[in-house]
Amino acid sequence: MTEEGKKDSVVPYIIELDFESSCNEMESECPIYSFKLIAKQEHCYIEKEFKGK
Repeated sequence: MTEEGKKDSVVPYIIELDFESSCNEMESECPIYSFKLIAKQEHCYIEKEFKGK
């Protein structure tokens, strides 16, 4: 595979998850089940190259 082929096969993909907890302790002290997912965002960056005639 050429270097260019490797570069083209990688697509940055980011998922952001926001949680809130019903626990009033420090985050590290809270049990995992006290966290609730409140928001999710997905970002996919696709760069395309268009070649003119």
